[in-house]
Amino acid sequence: MTETHIAYWELFPTVDHIKPIARGGHDTEENIITTSMIRNAAKSNFTLEEIGWSVKEPGNLNDWDGLTKIFKQLIKANSLLIKDQYIRTWQTALQRAENSK
Repeated sequence: MTETHIAYWELFPTVDHIKPIARGGHDTEENIITTSMIRNAAKSNFTLEEIGWSVKEPGNLNDWDGLTKIFKQLIKANSLLIKDQYIRTWQTALQRAENSK
C-alpha cells in the first residue's frame, strides 16, 4: 500500500468471496461480490457477520452505470486492452449484467 496512491485502494474495484475460501466458501459466482480493494483487504478471511458488514442490493444500471459506458468506449478504442485477463473478466461481468436487465 505504501507504493500505491490511496485512490487505488479506496476506489479500484475488485472481486471478493462473500464466504472466504479459507473458511469453506466456494469459488462460484454465487459466492463472489464486487468491492473496493481496501474493503477486500480489510475483510481478509473474516466472514461478513464477524465484521458486521452486509451485502448491498445490486444497483440499477439505468440509475448509475459505474462508469461502464466509459469502460466500453475505452475497449472499443483500444482493442489491445481486451487481451488483458483482468479487463476481459470485467467485460464478461458487464455483458452478463447488461443481458440480465
